[in-house]
Amino acid sequence: MRRCTRSTLLLLLLLCAAHLTRCRDLPQYIKACSEKDPNMSECALKNGRAAIPYVVKGDPSIKLLPQDPLKVTEIVVDEKGLKFTMRDVVIRGEAKGDLQDARCGESRSFPSERRLELDVWFPVLDMSFKYNVSGKVLVLPLDGAGTGTMKLENVTIHYKINYEPYRNGDTDHIKATVAQSRGEIGHMALNLQNLFNGDKFLGDNTNKVLNENWEVLVGDVGPAMFESFRAVAQNLVDTIFDGVPYRKVILE
Repeated sequence: MRRCTRSTLLLLLLLCAAHLTRCRDLPQYIKACSEKDPNMSECALKNGRAAIPYVVKGDPSIKLLPQDPLKVTEIVVDEKGLKFTMRDVVIRGEAKGDLQDARCGESRSFPSERRLELDVWFPVLDMSFKYNVSGKVLVLPLDGAGTGTMKLENVTIHYKINYEPYRNGDTDHIKATVAQSRGEIGHMALNLQNLFNGDKFLGDNTNKVLNENWEVLVGDVGPAMFESFRAVAQNLVDTIFDGVPYRKVILE
């Protein structure tokens, strides 16, 4: 068998590079908006809402996994004397989400700053997971490992997304960064099985006290959950916009 010459190897590498950096179109269910549109905020809100049913189902053509149920590997809370780790988290309810915005239901875009701000609202998010917990909430000691469920109602997540072009070959592609994720939760209900090595009396009463003081619990676990949602959103925009030219997303 003949050995490959250096020129042949170089040609193969160039062909591989061209394949890896090829351009692709936006998925058909995602429509672009013009940065010169005086109503770009409304355009982004309208097009985003229309895309939700398709995004939630997933899209094998761009390796986008289904978003409902959503699977999260791990959420870790480690602050204020509480260490609470949720693993193999499954979240249901995203299919009923709706795009809104921090300003009276209108999405906010800042084309000159290449920034978009929007809210996603969910009536209910149901979570199931495996957990380890130790430490305290208020003065209540916590210790245990097992399975748990968490029900979040009236959830609003605020996202701030920065976008910019970057050069790839001879084409400007888009890079979107989910810079911030925070939010509010209208109510939380928690059930942790096998607290205190399965002591039913202590476990039942601890769950009862946690649920009676759910607002304090939200203050402890909320930031970690919203950071997890930010990471999920970042993965989502990376998948959707990978290889897409800037001007196919942000029209002139």
